[in-house]
Amino acid sequence: MSHAIQEGHTFEPELLKTLGEVFDAEWELIQPAFDGWPQPSIESARTILARVALHLARKGVTDPDALGEKLHRVMRHSYAGVPERRLQ
Repeated sequence: MSHAIQEGHTFEPELLKTLGEVFDAEWELIQPAFDGWPQPSIESARTILARVALHLARKGVTDPDALGEKLHRVMRHSYAGVPERRLQ
């Protein structure tokens, strides 16, 4: 059974889980770049991260590594101070 997310698109539960995990991992990596920012700006950055994740998933990017790398690239391009992505 799939679940509606946004704009009539649906994702399978396993993909929703992956999206949440990738979102959390990427936010943890970039969050220090937002230290000292006003809360509304931080929430805006998190919203952008989530919307980009959903957009990429709708375009077929569902591999967690590829999704994380693309998300990070967008955030680095959009916000000064986001560090390079280092895989552990």
